[in-house]
Amino acid sequence: MAHTSKHAAGSIDEIGSDIQGLKDMGVEHIVFVYNFLPIGSNVDDMIDVSKKLSKFAR
Repeated sequence: MAHTSKHAAGSIDEIGSDIQGLKDMGVEHIVFVYNFLPIGSNVDDMIDVSKKLSKFAR
């Protein structure tokens, strides 16, 4: 993975790089959880971020 965070954190592109790294390791399913993030109370923001991140998982 490109950067060194313990958890997927950073910009959409940085997290996308983490997702690509997981795919390269053979991971087939990823669950995005927003409970402890500021966007966790805004459904529209969660949907927007999920759509952006899902592009890396395809």
